[in-house]
Amino acid sequence: VTHPQSTSSGLKLRFNTDCWCDALAQDLERRVNEAIVADVPVYTYSLSRAEALEEPLLNRLKIELLPKHIQQVRVVEIQDIALDIDLGTHVRSTRAIGAVQFAGVQRLSDRCHEVELRIVARPSQKTAWATAAETIPQTIPNRTSTKSNPYVI
Repeated sequence: VTHPQSTSSGLKLRFNTDCWCDALAQDLERRVNEAIVADVPVYTYSLSRAEALEEPLLNRLKIELLPKHIQQVRVVEIQDIALDIDLGTHVRSTRAIGAVQFAGVQRLSDRCHEVELRIVARPSQKTAWATAAETIPQTIPNRTSTKSNPYVI
């Protein structure tokens, strides 16, 4: 997955794959909704630029493209599912997102497809969304390997 993009109605993801089919779309929707229902915690924390460059699960190119004067990198981690550098407000856990539904796919090139997932059931805005400082634990969780995680996409 590359270039995740939040939209007002959901999320767009780019996949590099030789083939795209309905079964893959159904599997993606099922796995994302399973992760949402699992109420997986979301953490934010800071790493030095050097530490971030050493973290194998972070996108090295994103870090290298940051201006040189930025020496602290904000990391957002969906426990055992995803790890990325990021900005903005985030939910405390995946359950706060609500259910998603596959909305379509656009072929961008021979190997790149952009997939759109729409939020179809969202918890109330008052309880689900808040500022990161209020809701997200600022501690580094103990990471485990994602190789056996059924929610890894």
